[in-house]
Amino acid sequence: MYKLRSLLCILIFSICLVACSKPTAPKTHKENSNPISSEQLAKEMALFLPTGAKWTSPKYGNNRTPFFVADLDGDQQEEGIGLFKQNHQMGIIIIKKEAQTWKKITQETFTGNHFQLGGAGDLTGDQTAEIVLSIEGETEFEATTKVLQWNKQKMIPILEQETTATVFDDLDQDQQTELILYQKEDMHTKAVLYEPHQQKLKVKDTKKIEGTIVMSYITVGRVQKNRLGIVADISIGAHSGKAGIFYIENSKLHDAFDYLDNEQNHRLYNVKSQDINHDGILDIAYTDMAMNTGTLSNAEQPTIYRWYNWKEENKLNLVYQQYEDYLLGLRITYPPEWRDKIQASLDPQTHAITFGIPLAQNKLTLLVIAEISAVKKSDWPSLKQNLDAYKSLGTFDYSVLYNQNDVVYITKIYNEKVAQQMNGTTTYLKAKQSGMIPTHSSLKQWVKIYREAQKDYLHLPEFP
Repeated sequence: MYKLRSLLCILIFSICLVACSKPTAPKTHKENSNPISSEQLAKEMALFLPTGAKWTSPKYGNNRTPFFVADLDGDQQEEGIGLFKQNHQMGIIIIKKEAQTWKKITQETFTGNHFQLGGAGDLTGDQTAEIVLSIEGETEFEATTKVLQWNKQKMIPILEQETTATVFDDLDQDQQTELILYQKEDMHTKAVLYEPHQQKLKVKDTKKIEGTIVMSYITVGRVQKNRLGIVADISIGAHSGKAGIFYIENSKLHDAFDYLDNEQNHRLYNVKSQDINHDGILDIAYTDMAMNTGTLSNAEQPTIYRWYNWKEENKLNLVYQQYEDYLLGLRITYPPEWRDKIQASLDPQTHAITFGIPLAQNKLTLLVIAEISAVKKSDWPSLKQNLDAYKSLGTFDYSVLYNQNDVVYITKIYNEKVAQQMNGTTTYLKAKQSGMIPTHSSLKQWVKIYREAQKDYLHLPEFP
């Protein structure tokens, strides 16, 4: 009797443990316990490369290698995918591991010159991946984007469109990959956002954009601290351009410039956006001309770059500014104290650069605080003699910045005496208090020589 009661107690206790324990959620995905490395995949793929073909990598997008893997048929095992080029054909090979052997299950070719984009992701929401290929023709403007889906032992296209740019990424961070196609329409571009629909794709939203968007001027990344998006550097006409900051909110495509001051969204020419100050947020660039350069050709023009990012307060925030002179071969990175406050002026004859502060009483007149110039090494003794003579006036001090490639770079820093002569003492003292007046050592930190100067443009200044 005692043994029977004990057995019943154990049985009841076990039943209670089972009843009170949390149920285990069913696993919807079988984990791949033996994922293939990229090196091993390349080795396996090599057996199936057609004669005369070469593996090729997409030029843009997250995947920049010829090989990637994806579960295309929903069996929880990843297939291997390889991209190749053969003559004027672009191709794709898909291999699958059966038992211990990799076998080719399909191979397809397409007309084109390059893969702009190549990768895989679940676009239709059915827990299996589709392959996205963007194939460039003769030019960037002539691309075709295909979305391929596995169906009965072959890949079939569920979407095929002519495009100038393509993005597929989880932009709104909802665990569902979005597809956006940019398509040229006369002088405009149409952006098309797709969404899953019955294991296919349908249009969710469209947006009309002035200008032309191409793949080489598309950058995907963080556009705000907590927001992913697309920065497009948009061409308008032959040379000018503007920026677009596209993001998804409430399943709609938005451009930040719909809500920002669009009047300043203009460029002399297009500049590729990037994270210029390495803070993890994409920055967009605008270009300005230096003062006194109206008589110069485009090739002779220096450029002033102003880089902005999109603040949470729905404003553009200036984060970086740089002066670049191709003929002198130098770049000058503005310190924070100079950004949007200092103006640059160029002497068209000598290519000397002066930096100054607009006077309160006349914004077109600069209170010059620094100058950077360059001369041929053979002309330096003559220039030095003149500088030493004028230095006795007590208005400036000079220093050799760099001496390289038979070119001498010189800095001049002007003092308060110049400000007194220009009736700008108050402006000078305010600038000095805010840290805007440089030293020779600080200028050397800001200036970088990035190429050899073109000596034909280096001329001695005329001294009275």
